[in-house]
Amino acid sequence: MKMKILIVVISFSVSVLGVLGVTVSQDKAVRRSAAAQKVRNAVESRCYTISVDMMQPRSMPPRSLDYGYGVRVAGDSVYSCLPYAGRAYSVPYGGGRALRFDGLIRSYSAQRKRKNRIVVTLSVANDEDTYTYTFNIYDSGNASVVVQPVNREGISFTGNIDTPEIIK
Repeated sequence: MKMKILIVVISFSVSVLGVLGVTVSQDKAVRRSAAAQKVRNAVESRCYTISVDMMQPRSMPPRSLDYGYGVRVAGDSVYSCLPYAGRAYSVPYGGGRALRFDGLIRSYSAQRKRKNRIVVTLSVANDEDTYTYTFNIYDSGNASVVVQPVNREGISFTGNIDTPEIIK
């Protein structure tokens, strides 16, 4: 009798845990798809910020960054507040502003490359240089930024995308 009760209790526990496991995995899938939709909406509306936490200069070792660095895309403008380390081929006296500027976007394209990645390429110019920014934005919210200036050596950054829906 005790053995039958033990078997019933164990089988009931296993079935409850199985149902809970399925519910948790479904819940994760729903959260992932909702986050992916927020990222897609932000890229389509051209309203997002990429906060960076690591920089990889081409001719130097990678460096970790403090809070406050990033690139913001707002409609037809880009607001760049990124550090720069690398070779400069032709810059103004004193070094110039490098990657700290506001500018109008000359060209903007966003393409879905794979199931979970959007590649955004934009071009912007200021009085010092012309820059091509390439963002690899993943559905998970991770992002990488590659900046290719004309008069300086290129540099890469990694970080996360902040969309208006995620910020609220």
